[in-house]
Amino acid sequence: MRMVFLDSCVVIEASEQSRKGARLRARFAELASVELAISPLVRLESLVRPIRDRDTERLAVRQSLLDRCVQLPIDDAMYALATHIRARHGLSTADSVHVATASRHGCDEFWTDDRQLLRAAPGFVIDVFGEA
Repeated sequence: MRMVFLDSCVVIEASEQSRKGARLRARFAELASVELAISPLVRLESLVRPIRDRDTERLAVRQSLLDRCVQLPIDDAMYALATHIRARHGLSTADSVHVATASRHGCDEFWTDDRQLLRAAPGFVIDVFGEA
């Protein structure tokens, strides 16, 4: 089964009532044979704003989307790889951890719209918004 890692921006946008969000949700529904994956860091980044804003409705929608994904653990090996990714590509710490986690767990694709990530790992990192 193919596994696709979702960047935080994808989770956030997919939970919004926008045209992009609707297209992403439709795309998720079409991918019945694809396992959607996140990390604990994606969960953290996705839930901060609705918690801070006390937006219980948005929090519930995001939590529901996150709960449909397999959560990939982050261990010391991922942090070691993230260190090298950050040093080589100048990515943020969080983005380096995301890429390391997705690649170490064997994800087939990493969906985002982050231009820096797209340049750092072409072919693996997919501009899902450009395709959605």
